[in-house]
Amino acid sequence: MRFTTEVLWTNYHYIFIFLSIIAFLSLIIGRYNISTIIKSTIISSIFFYGMITVVLLFIIQEDLYREEVMFDALEENYQKRAEQTFLPPNQMKLVAASSIFDKESIEIWAANYSKSNPFHGDLQFIFYKGKEKKKIDVYENINLKPSEKKKVANFTADEEYDYYEYYFIPE
Repeated sequence: MRFTTEVLWTNYHYIFIFLSIIAFLSLIIGRYNISTIIKSTIISSIFFYGMITVVLLFIIQEDLYREEVMFDALEENYQKRAEQTFLPPNQMKLVAASSIFDKESIEIWAANYSKSNPFHGDLQFIFYKGKEKKKIDVYENINLKPSEKKKVANFTADEEYDYYEYYFIPE
């Protein structure tokens, strides 16, 4: 499980501020003494913040997991591409990856490992079962800025694939 600092403060955390203000005002209206108001407001604020953060972690954890898996797959494919000397220089830094989630859900990501050259064009994916081509998809108008990694597509597969090949087609 990967922990990210993105979940420590989001727009949803403004709810905890709102609830803390309500708790604070309720204690004032209830005419509690100042030490009880301060202590109870701090405790309720910590509780509200913790509950909202835990709920957010449960909601976004699946997306974080998928992103981590895809970044690892992109890095692995980039290392394989670096070992291939027959590729043209502009293709060396372009990498794509595919992973299967939930037995049928397939995600396709692309990455541009170049520090200065953007990519504009199409991405062709060919999925194989054994040596037979089972599915050919072309994703058009892919724009990758230097050092960018992004999700290109996802779809539900009606069958399993053994491996895939991909080709970047510049404009």
